[in-house]
Amino acid sequence: MEELQRSFSPPPCPSTVTVRRNPPRRARATPFTTAAKPPSASANTHDVPAFPIDEILSIQIPQSEPKSSVPESLKIFLRIKPLKIVTKVTTTKSRPRNVWPQNPSKKNNAKENRNPENAKKKKSEEACIALNDPYSVTLTPPEALQELKRSKTEVYEGFSHVFPADCSQNDVYGKMVQPLLEDFMKGKSGMLAALGPSGSGKTHTVFGTPKDPGIVPLTLRQIFNKSDETSPGGSLRSFHLSIFEICSERGKGEKAYDLLGDGSSELSVQQSTIRGLKQVPIKNLEETESLIGQAML
Repeated sequence: MEELQRSFSPPPCPSTVTVRRNPPRRARATPFTTAAKPPSASANTHDVPAFPIDEILSIQIPQSEPKSSVPESLKIFLRIKPLKIVTKVTTTKSRPRNVWPQNPSKKNNAKENRNPENAKKKKSEEACIALNDPYSVTLTPPEALQELKRSKTEVYEGFSHVFPADCSQNDVYGKMVQPLLEDFMKGKSGMLAALGPSGSGKTHTVFGTPKDPGIVPLTLRQIFNKSDETSPGGSLRSFHLSIFEICSERGKGEKAYDLLGDGSSELSVQQSTIRGLKQVPIKNLEETESLIGQAML
């Protein structure tokens, strides 16, 4: 039995070998240099001045306007028309009791309440354009159109200058026309065009009224105030006026007519000139305003 057990005994196990997936790494040698010690609390701190934060915050940096510094050959101005023109309040005289109509204020209010169109007008009198800064505006559609998908608030920017609704005629002239007139008096060519739909205020801006003149009367006054001055070459200045009208009919081409002539002959519009246009010499303000009045009839 002993022999059988010996013969069937399992073979001796070989020596086991442990395999590491990550071989051991040697640690880096510790440097002999010691780190710098923090300064002791006993060091003199009064030699280090305090950070001048108050002085830095009090410095006023001048803000330059990038729009005005860059020269532009084409400038676009926008003038916002007010919703209502403010007029002078006149005192109403006392009326007798038996004069028709009796108590007109109540009757007018009753008519406005009965008429639904007046209520619609009051609702529609809301400002749809807002001034963001002197160079951009925000256009918001009325409440009645805000439900549509296509109508949304838009921001329009890039204007040379935007005049608010409460600006005056002199503000528009000084910012928009005065630089153009100064270049014109120095011999440079210039052009000014007023664009906009009907009722946007073009006629008021260009011509104005006798009490509140527009850019044309103000420009003529400035020109004739400087008419006594001599040009850079030493010769006296002379001015000529031409007024023409361009009409375009539906389905037909444009036609130009001379408003200072007989008005019946058609002019030939070319690329940069108008052949046959009459040039009338002007010498004073009264004569020029009379010619413009005749042409506008």
